[in-house]
Amino acid sequence: MGASLILGAMTVRTTPPFRADHVGSLLRPPGLLRAREDRAQGRISAAELRAIEDEAIRKVVKMQEDVGLRSATDGEFRRASWHMDFIYQVGGIEKTAGNMAVRFRNEKGVLEFTPAALHIGEKLRLDRTIFGDDFTFLKSVTKNRPKLTIPSPSMVHYRGGRAAIDQTIYPDLDAFWADLTTKLGIALRGDYIKDSDGAGTSGLLGFPANPGMDLLSATLTLNYHPVPNVKIQPEVRYDHTSLAGGFDGRRNRFVLGAGVSYLF
Repeated sequence: MGASLILGAMTVRTTPPFRADHVGSLLRPPGLLRAREDRAQGRISAAELRAIEDEAIRKVVKMQEDVGLRSATDGEFRRASWHMDFIYQVGGIEKTAGNMAVRFRNEKGVLEFTPAALHIGEKLRLDRTIFGDDFTFLKSVTKNRPKLTIPSPSMVHYRGGRAAIDQTIYPDLDAFWADLTTKLGIALRGDYIKDSDGAGTSGLLGFPANPGMDLLSATLTLNYHPVPNVKIQPEVRYDHTSLAGGFDGRRNRFVLGAGVSYLF
């Protein structure tokens, strides 16, 4: 009794998602860590630190290309925290002292770490493209697909909750969420119903009595917030049924609709 294994050539993907990838953060080289400490102590300038970062990024990008990855990140070499360094650049958010201690254990013993904290003391705003210059540099030094990790908007609330938001600025959290997230969004929903014997659709939903059918629906909705408490939702839905003549003599139909919600 035996078994054989046949290996075939795997096709190479040239567009995402790639077969092999990584999130973004890579181990900082010792020279970069020393440069960050030198900058914190005032021994080098911001321009000198950036030049050291540039060189470290060139090397780590080449490493990603050499191992065969199709995308490339800057290793997050310009960041101390992958998400907080991004969040701190949102207008209205400032650094504040953290008061939560987190303990890690390794072979040397217990290490205590205080996560970065924030305070929202002004209306949120976007003054510039965050990490725009960093991404432009990354694009210039790689032939791969460049990518950058960014946190979701909910991370701003997650890091401190209501206590981190000045109540004189945002007495109502709906206004906070409206400023933090986009006023315009798109949602896509799909539904599939397999009614094998017709018990779920016969005489219901406008369908005639039938021995069974498949129903497929896809709905595209536009969510628009002109003001924080109002949501306008125009949408289009596509329906398909396997039942001949299911929709007034047709198998397919499009339905347009709209809704307005007031949040209170």
